[in-house]
Amino acid sequence: MIRRPPRSTLSSSSAASDVYKRQISLVGELAVAMGPPIAREARVVMQGMFGAILEKKAPIRARVVASLDHWVTSAGIVSMLKYAPTAMEANSADGRKEVLQWLLNHSEDLRNADFDFTDYGKALVIDLQDRDGAVRKLAEQLLDIVISKLGPQTMLDFCQDLKPAVKKTLVGIIDKHSSGPLGAPAESADTARPKSPGSRSARPKSPAAARKTPPRKPALSRPKPARRAVPEPEPEPEPAGPVNEEEVVRMSLSLIHISEPTRLLSISYAVFCLKKKKKNTHIKEEYTKNKITKKNN
Repeated sequence: MIRRPPRSTLSSSSAASDVYKRQISLVGELAVAMGPPIAREARVVMQGMFGAILEKKAPIRARVVASLDHWVTSAGIVSMLKYAPTAMEANSADGRKEVLQWLLNHSEDLRNADFDFTDYGKALVIDLQDRDGAVRKLAEQLLDIVISKLGPQTMLDFCQDLKPAVKKTLVGIIDKHSSGPLGAPAESADTARPKSPGSRSARPKSPAAARKTPPRKPALSRPKPARRAVPEPEPEPEPAGPVNEEEVVRMSLSLIHISEPTRLLSISYAVFCLKKKKKNTHIKEEYTKNKITKKNN
């Protein structure tokens, strides 16, 4: 079991730091010497190893990564996977980067491992919200492996309790790393058959779409005023005697139309259209005859 010296001793004394590093290196040497049987000691050693990878000093983290690599080579990665998610959720940003990068270096071993990755999915949801962009990038790369083990729907279930804005962002990331669109139903044998050009889609409608929507009520319109019939003007009586020119012009015009108001407002107007009468042409002839007679006299 790896015993970490007190933080004050580790930072001030080089001897304590050297002893700590030596313990870490010894784990890797024992793994190489013992081979696969060392896997039985994972519950004693690995908790301290993944705690040491969170140290601020880079040389200590490098020793931990080297010893973990020796362990994977000798005993496989399955016996170690139980302890990595705790380090992925720790407060040390450098430690989270080291753990995620180490897991990505052994991506093939992760894909082939027979292990429950539920804790990894929960830890990745936290890492995908990290303030450090490098942590988010590494977590997104590891997401492909975890989705292949758990499925996209399980990852979506881990996002249910998040704030709406954060949830929307993570759903987009999960959708991007999924093989198909999220929430799409699996194709059955009937839907997979090629459809003829004239056939309609046989996809079942959702319960909301199956409900009959009530018909819309027609929009209320303003009642239009009844159009009043315009009485035709009565024909003017023909003058008995000779008439002057002004009377001829006045009598040759008639009222043919009065337009209705075009808007239902308090202000309206009417247009009077006049045209020449065709009936009174003989008046002009009579006026002309009278004029000639007066000249001759």
